[in-house]
Amino acid sequence: MTRWMGLDCHPASITAYILDDNQPKGRHLTFANTPEEWAAFDQDWVTSTTHCVLEASGGTWPLYDGLQAAGAAEVLVAHPLQVKAIAAARVKTDKADAKTLAELGRAGLIPTVYVPTRQERDLRALVARHVALTKEATAQKNQLHAALRRQAVPYSHRRLDTLEGRAFLTQVCGELPAPEALIVQGCLAIADRLEAECQAVHAVLARTVQDGDPAFREAVEVLMSQTGVGLLTAVALRARLGDIRRFPTARHVVSYLGLAPRVRNSGGTVRLGRIAKQGDGTCRFLLVQAAWAAVRGPGPLQDQFVRLRARKGSKIAITATARRLLVVLVALLRTGRLHHQVNPTRLAIKRKAATTQALPYEAALERAFERLARRAERVRRLSDAARTRHPA
Repeated sequence: MTRWMGLDCHPASITAYILDDNQPKGRHLTFANTPEEWAAFDQDWVTSTTHCVLEASGGTWPLYDGLQAAGAAEVLVAHPLQVKAIAAARVKTDKADAKTLAELGRAGLIPTVYVPTRQERDLRALVARHVALTKEATAQKNQLHAALRRQAVPYSHRRLDTLEGRAFLTQVCGELPAPEALIVQGCLAIADRLEAECQAVHAVLARTVQDGDPAFREAVEVLMSQTGVGLLTAVALRARLGDIRRFPTARHVVSYLGLAPRVRNSGGTVRLGRIAKQGDGTCRFLLVQAAWAAVRGPGPLQDQFVRLRARKGSKIAITATARRLLVVLVALLRTGRLHHQVNPTRLAIKRKAATTQALPYEAALERAFERLARRAERVRRLSDAARTRHPA
């Protein structure tokens, strides 16, 4: 007896609709989203002939693994936007959603999503964490710059987190009003802690790649042969795309990551809008950052960027360049060969950095704190030397 099961999952509870082939109607079950309740549910309802359907969400993959381990015949992870387009209904309840998933699954109308491997899931989480830490550190540095501008403090150091910049801030903090000095010192302390955490996450990411699937590691090295692409961008792209052969063309990859423009086609009139921004925003962010690095050197990417910047401006130009960069990276993944214009010296530096930075989290965090302590000591010496040369 074949059984179809639709699951509407929430952090606190699960609503299931169980539909057997020999029954005209199914039945609803609601239980708490706890390991004990799941164990009882699997024992009572999940068999070798059970086909489970659930929507993709933040907590989908532990449930997917649990249903697979319980012996389900098939576990389908549905694309939530496309399911809603197929089964648009006025009634929107947990029971209705679970029933819709089960009925669409039995009819073979479930649009599924790609199921990443365990390594790909772990690396996606690490990449997202790294990007979030980087953005938060940047926000703290921007607040620091704003505090200096509010007090009309002239400074020529473009990056205040360098040794000279830190020494300058140490001197300036003694001249600022107490609230502004507190903001500057607090921003520096938080940015330092975020930087150390970011380095530790990067080390764990590199270690995960080194100890993981050899084919995944080779694909990452192939991607790093492109100028502007480092370990983080290469890992993010490979972990998000999975097996590149599941995409018929590079255009499908561009659309998958939301870098394709919106199209309005009606009555022979075609209008192209802004990029769709569907898919993974982290990959888009990293591709744009990689494009900024790639256009610094001569080559086709720089030529395209300069040409478009003159007509469209920098933002549109760099987005179009990121799209072209993605097409190049897809070609590298398909061929499995290094870029024909690879710089051997830079690639060797990237490989060495990826190898030497591969550490456990605790060891990497300890090394990052030691590095910060050494920098603080050098900053103190620079500040003392500056006060000696220019006493108050």
